[in-house]
Amino acid sequence: MKHYTTSMKEKYNIDAVYVSYDIDPEYLKEGIEGIRHLGIMGTNVTIPHKIEVMKYLDFIDEKAKLFGAVNTIKNVDGKLYGYNTDGTGLTKSIKDASQESIEGKKASDHLDTISGATISSSAVTAGINEAAGYVDELKGE
Repeated sequence: MKHYTTSMKEKYNIDAVYVSYDIDPEYLKEGIEGIRHLGIMGTNVTIPHKIEVMKYLDFIDEKAKLFGAVNTIKNVDGKLYGYNTDGTGLTKSIKDASQESIEGKKASDHLDTISGATISSSAVTAGINEAAGYVDELKGE
């Protein structure tokens, strides 16, 4: 099992540590319940758990529902909230790296190829389109 620990105090001034664990799919439910009952502030979720984890959460953000996957869980007083930040993270990285506005551009106009797993690339494409102002297309309108 891989295990990483990073202090959040120095960079974010939060009295917490970021700890990374691998969880076998057969123990996902127990792992999520551990977040709730141990009072863990939140966690990141990656493949292969992004879809399966949704059924163990109390609330799922509209973007995560739209993308069909969760990559971030926040624990608020024992209630678990699921979010998907894949698209938001990529668009911020593109903006920071290129200093180019993506306003009015669709993902297909801005990037030649969006690679990665289907879940992530769908969320990334939708995130770019959302940042560019194409929210209605995400909803199929």
